[in-house]
Amino acid sequence: MGLHNAGEKLAAKIAAHAGIDSRDALVQWAGRQQPSAFAALAPLICAAAIAGDPLATRLTTEAAARLVATLGDLGPPDGPVVLAGSLLTRDTPVRAAVLAALPAPVSTSHDPALGAAWLALRHVTSAEEADNLHRRML
Repeated sequence: MGLHNAGEKLAAKIAAHAGIDSRDALVQWAGRQQPSAFAALAPLICAAAIAGDPLATRLTTEAAARLVATLGDLGPPDGPVVLAGSLLTRDTPVRAAVLAALPAPVSTSHDPALGAAWLALRHVTSAEEADNLHRRML
């Protein structure tokens, strides 16, 4: 493919995923994509990071840092932090970096509906009762 930079291996994997065979075509492809197309690259990037690709490692580390910073911008949590979404509920480099940066307690969402129900319960009952019900739902 002739990508001569630190991201050559990762770019080649992305290009292969997209069915692209040149740098120019990859740039054009990227310019035409919706955000969901880039989100679909997350498993590929995580796998590359696990395999030691430096750019993929940097991307996953930066993603985790941004998530943690966003949480910090919201102020101190008044309850446990609940991780949701495939990058945070599966064994990924993003999850590992987020867990390393967050103080306990941290929970993982398994079903978004259960998480929504738990949050609603916290508004109509005591936090302790909502937490007890949440544990039983899991």
